[in-house]
Amino acid sequence: MKVTPSIYVVDGENILEIDATTEPRFNWSDHVSHNKAKVSSVSFPSAAAAAATLDQSVSSVERVLISIHDLLEAKLRSDAQRRHEMDRDEQLMNEWLVAAAAIDRICFIALAVLLIAGSALFLILLFLQPQ
Repeated sequence: MKVTPSIYVVDGENILEIDATTEPRFNWSDHVSHNKAKVSSVSFPSAAAAAATLDQSVSSVERVLISIHDLLEAKLRSDAQRRHEMDRDEQLMNEWLVAAAAIDRICFIALAVLLIAGSALFLILLFLQPQ
């Protein structure tokens, strides 16, 4: 089951769900300016009311777009902060790896010296024992 990310924008009473994986299909500003030209060219008494309604819908579209823009900015900021934290953690991990390699090398040298010294002491005591 594939889950697609969605953005929910609340505009007054309406909730708009936008699929975050799809590309925009048309430019809202072109669509709105085109509709404004259609409404303003009509010459009947309700044209002013229709233009006011269209202006109100334009403002609601602008609010939705601003909300989407704010959500995207917040996502970018959180991604940048997460990336910064991951870089810092990776740098700290690399420092600890260097320290662990140094401690490992010191332990290897100490064990090798003890093994060689212990073997030499054992052989000396074995051959120098009175019979």
